[in-house]
Amino acid sequence: MDQLLDTIRTERLSLREWDEGDLDALHDTYRHEEVTRYLGAFKPDATMDDTRARLARYRGLCTGDFGVWAVVPDEVGHPVGSVILLPLHENDGTDSGEVEIGWHLNPTAWGNGYATEGARPLLDRAWALGIDQVWAIVDPRNPDSMRVALRLGMQPEGRTERWFNKETEVFLATQGLATRNQTSP
Repeated sequence: MDQLLDTIRTERLSLREWDEGDLDALHDTYRHEEVTRYLGAFKPDATMDDTRARLARYRGLCTGDFGVWAVVPDEVGHPVGSVILLPLHENDGTDSGEVEIGWHLNPTAWGNGYATEGARPLLDRAWALGIDQVWAIVDPRNPDSMRVALRLGMQPEGRTERWFNKETEVFLATQGLATRNQTSP
């Protein structure tokens, strides 16, 4: 299958499309209850067949502009999680016209600033695409992800049940504002 996402370089990371060679890393990231408890459709007892299906789904979400990127730290050499930039859908499945940014990291990679560093170029990508607003949708029990959103300069907008059929804490980045409000990882 052709690569649909560009590889993005940051100071310490490569962000690239997930591929067949990453199955073990993908499985390892999403097998942790600390990761999946916030992600609804993901279950920590997933089989390798489930992981293959997840890989196919991720690859199917890649459109060139949007997708799910594997986060590969230079010092590690293999993926330790994902960053996403995807269209949001209403609870009934219709396109909301909104865009989501997100991050899912293996707990072994937490605390290194990878989520913030990996998400920043995706915000830049959104701005380059002419997107004015980007949302982070966070489980209210996940203060670490809320801190990432704040480090990205996103503004807290309260709670909603608009997306994912559950109550979520939402953060909004608006072109220009997020850039001015960014803090260090």
